[in-house]
Amino acid sequence: MKYIYSLFKFFLAPISIIQSIIGSALLALIVLTIPLTAMLFTHEVNWEPLDFGIAWFLIFGTGISFHFICRTYRNSMYKIASALAVCAGFAIIWVNGAVGIIGNEENPLNLLFGIVLLIMILGSYFAKRSPRNMARVMLVTATCQIVITLWGTLIHLSNYPAYNFAGVIRLTLLFSTIWGLTSLLYYKAGDVEVS
Repeated sequence: MKYIYSLFKFFLAPISIIQSIIGSALLALIVLTIPLTAMLFTHEVNWEPLDFGIAWFLIFGTGISFHFICRTYRNSMYKIASALAVCAGFAIIWVNGAVGIIGNEENPLNLLFGIVLLIMILGSYFAKRSPRNMARVMLVTATCQIVITLWGTLIHLSNYPAYNFAGVIRLTLLFSTIWGLTSLLYYKAGDVEVS
């Protein structure tokens, strides 16, 4: 447990903007060596330069977001909640781009999950850093995740009646749980501010 706390403390420590940019760029490059190495040993991984570019941009953006959160907020619970929200947003984009949530990655219904991210981003902007407002935004995001998944799945099932959507339900439960946990953490951060 001590090592996990030290790791969180390291990532949540405030550093300069230049260090944030360089660190995030290097982290993105290091992570991208995994699929690059896999391409040398298997034909299952077949990335094109555009895939590497998009992945680098996503990882870099996530790293910069973490550092922005760490520099902007003092409340540790708020930082952890924000970091969790950023990770969940990254995961939705990554899963959607890699294999898709509904059907496969080429299914246009997967674009609906952009609404989930849009609600989270716009809601966060209008919440004006208030922990209680952010808790509400995350609950709305969780609800939107469920509604969009059900709606998209029903549309997909009308076209492919034999489609097995157990994996979609598991992913929806996972993301909705993460949004709910984030909401709870923001709510607790509000309790810390009040006391």
